[in-house]
Amino acid sequence: MLKRGLFWLIGLVLLGTSGQAWSKGKIVKMVIQGDHLPAPIEITDPVITDKFSIWNGPGTSTGGKHTQNMALDEQERRFIDWTKGIVSSRPAGLRRLEVAFYIQRGEQQVPYWFAYEIDTDTNRGYIFLPRWRNGGLIYHSIEGNWFQATKRWHRSIMPIIDRHSDRVAAPKSKTAFSCWVGTARLIDEHTIEIQLIDDAGEKLSRYRYSRDDSGYQQVARHIGSLEKNVETRVSCWPV
Repeated sequence: MLKRGLFWLIGLVLLGTSGQAWSKGKIVKMVIQGDHLPAPIEITDPVITDKFSIWNGPGTSTGGKHTQNMALDEQERRFIDWTKGIVSSRPAGLRRLEVAFYIQRGEQQVPYWFAYEIDTDTNRGYIFLPRWRNGGLIYHSIEGNWFQATKRWHRSIMPIIDRHSDRVAAPKSKTAFSCWVGTARLIDEHTIEIQLIDDAGEKLSRYRYSRDDSGYQQVARHIGSLEKNVETRVSCWPV
């Protein structure tokens, strides 16, 4: 990992461990797109948006074990069931949706991204938090993994998704989604380089993962196949 990337990561960790210092914002809009949705769904009704918050989970004042000092409101507004931990396996071929929460921060609405997969056989949902993407808002230090959605999220959102669904519409490929983090290339058969790029096209941190690094295999699985010295756009979502 290059020095600039290291400093960037340290900054995110400090941000994630100082929850009381955040200038928190509320969700003012949700945008959902993905498999079997002919067009994105936009939700601005506060009856729905006020049910959820991103300010909970690991690395926040409401993370860890349940205590009397934790904010009950934040516990109730979780969309990820943090008590279940990281999901090590889930069924293949689930319907995948991309969700963006737009958080009001001053005069700006900043997107917070996650993937949402639906298991209709068990009436259960799974959520993937992207690495490299939402650190400007909140960083849990366990990004890049799947988690179980809360029943509150699944029961609130699924009826809306069902009303807008077209079962004839084909599933979307990973590259069709809006959220992406930058580009990647294979420097040699042992090294992957990732260049992070923001929404304005400005280059951010750059990372190199070698096969000796603990996260190499996970990053390689996330990106998929790469050609040597050919830049490939990297989605927020794993293959």
